[in-house]
Amino acid sequence: MTEPRSARPTETELPDADVDRRDYGVTTWMLPERGEAGLRWAAEAGFVLVHLDPNDIREGGARSYAAEAESLGVALGGVSADSIPSIGFNDVRAAHAAITDTLSLAGELGVDFVYLPAFGPTEIVDEATLEAMTGLIGFALAHSAPSTVIGIECTISATELRRLFDAVDDPRFAQLFDVQNPAFWGHDAAAIARDLPGTIGPFVHVKDGVKGLGNARIGEGTYGVRETVAAVKAAGFVGTYVLESNYQNGDLELARTDQRLLDELLRS
Repeated sequence: MTEPRSARPTETELPDADVDRRDYGVTTWMLPERGEAGLRWAAEAGFVLVHLDPNDIREGGARSYAAEAESLGVALGGVSADSIPSIGFNDVRAAHAAITDTLSLAGELGVDFVYLPAFGPTEIVDEATLEAMTGLIGFALAHSAPSTVIGIECTISATELRRLFDAVDDPRFAQLFDVQNPAFWGHDAAAIARDLPGTIGPFVHVKDGVKGLGNARIGEGTYGVRETVAAVKAAGFVGTYVLESNYQNGDLELARTDQRLLDELLRS
C-alpha cells in the first residue's frame, strides 16, 4: 500500500508537547448559520479553521467568502464534495461534474484538500461499491492540481480501508478520519488509527455521541472517543482537529466547552 504524502502543515498546528490551548477547526454544516455569517460565528466561538462545502458560497461568491475568512483570521482547510452521496454511483457523469465543480471551487478559495463523503448511496458496502468509489477518487486525483490532497470520509473497517488504499495507490489520497464514525458503524475506531496512521490527515473530524452522531460532549459519549483520540495522538497525527458537533442552536459556550474538553483529552 502506498502511503499518502504528508500534506503541508496547517497554520493551526501546535507541537505535541503539553499545551494549555490548541487551535481547532469546525465544520460549517453544523453551525447556526452558513456562508460568511457562519465564518463570523466560528471566529467568535474561537475556531481558527473551517471545513466547508459549496452551500457556504452565497451571493458574494468565492472571492467574498475567502476575503471574509481572511479578515477574521479563519483558515479554509477543506472543501467537501457534499453532493456526491445524493448522486450515488449510478450517474457517473453527474458525479464527475460534482467533483469537477468542487475542485474548481477549492481552486478559487486557495484550498488544497478536497474530500468525498462515502455515505448513503455512496457508502462502500461490497466489491462493486469499492470499485465505484475507487473510480471517483481516481477521477478526482486526475483532475486536481498536484498540490491537492483528495480525501475520503467513510464507514469501513481497517481491512477494507487497506484494500481501498491499495486500489487507489496514489500518495495524494488520504483518509479524513472521524473519531466517532467507525464505532457508530460497528468498527474499532482506535484500531484504525493504530493500524493505518499513514493514511490519516491532514485533518481529523471530532465529535461524540450517545445512540447518535455528535449529540454528546467530546469524551462523554458511548463510542470510545476518548480512547480513539488517544490512539490518534499516539499514532503521531500532526494535523488539525476539526470539530463536527452540532452547534446549530448557536450556543457559543457549547463550542468552547468542546474545545476545552478536547484540550484535556490531548493533554492526558
